[in-house]
Formats: sequence, structure tokens, C-alpha cells
Amino acid sequence: MKKHKFITVLGFAISIVLLYFSLKGIQFNEIWGALRKTNLTLALLPLVFIGAAISLSSFRWSRVAGSAVKFGEAFTAMLIGMFANNVLPLRLGEVVRGYVISHKKGLSFTYAVSTVALDRFFDLTGLLLLTLIFFPRGKLPHAVSNGIIAVVVALVFCVLLMILLSRKSFADHL
Repeated sequence: MKKHKFITVLGFAISIVLLYFSLKGIQFNEIWGALRKTNLTLALLPLVFIGAAISLSSFRWSRVAGSAVKFGEAFTAMLIGMFANNVLPLRLGEVVRGYVISHKKGLSFTYAVSTVALDRFFDLTGLLLLTLIFFPRGKLPHAVSNGIIAVVVALVFCVLLMILLSRKSFADHL
């Protein structure tokens, strides 16, 4: 048996054993009864919002990655990265996302991972802006409120600096 086939069979065997241990003692009739009582509209509605969020994130990442990366490729890489984040530690799914897009499009791995890092940076900036806008300043400790403001100002400055430095005329002048 070739090494690749052996690893595949071993992986399936380990998966079956772990699946057995994870499902041992579960009362499937109780689960089925709870599922029959569920309002499917309310149960499936979050899937619509999750799909919209992933689609918007994929669109933004495809714009960050450049014209070589299409929305569908970014969407596929995003889903693979999210899957990897759920099964691997240390948010390695972000690295997997960069690897997938670099492998599909023939981009350098460094470039692909840097676009993922930039995308995550924009996520962080947006979350901090939402925090600054929607959290009441009076309810937060003064030091926390000032820290959020300082981080948001620093991130906005960094974004503006990146936009300015990405201009070819400015970079040539510099």
C-alpha cells in the first residue's frame, strides 16, 4: 500500500473511532424530538446572515487581494479558512486561506498571507470603530474609553498612511 493511501485509511479509521467516542451516550430520539418542535424559519434565519457576512468579507478580501483574485475564488478560500479555524488551533485558518489563494492563483505565499493580514486589520479597525460609536462612554471606565479612542486613532492613521504610501507618485517622490 502506498504511503498516501495508508495515511488516508489511517485518517478515516481515527475519524471513525473519534466519532464513536463523541456520539457515545447521546439520545438521538431526544434530539429528533427537539428538532421536530423547532421553528425552521427561526432556525435557518441565522444562516442567511452568516452567508451574507461571508459574502461581504469575501468581496472585501478580493478587492484587497487585487484584480487577480475573483470573488468566487476568495469565497472558496474564505470557507476553507473558516473550516480550518474550526479544526486547527491558533487561528491557522488565516494562513490556510492565504495558502489556498496563493495555490489557486499562482501568487506568492507571502503576498497572499499579507492580504489576509491586511483584511484582518480592516476587520479590527471596523470593530474598534463600532465599539467607539456604540458603547456609551459613561458606562466604560475612563482608561478603557481613552484606550479605545487611542487605538482607533492609531488604526485610522495607519490606514491613511497605507493609502498615501500606496500612491505611486508619492512613493516615487519619497
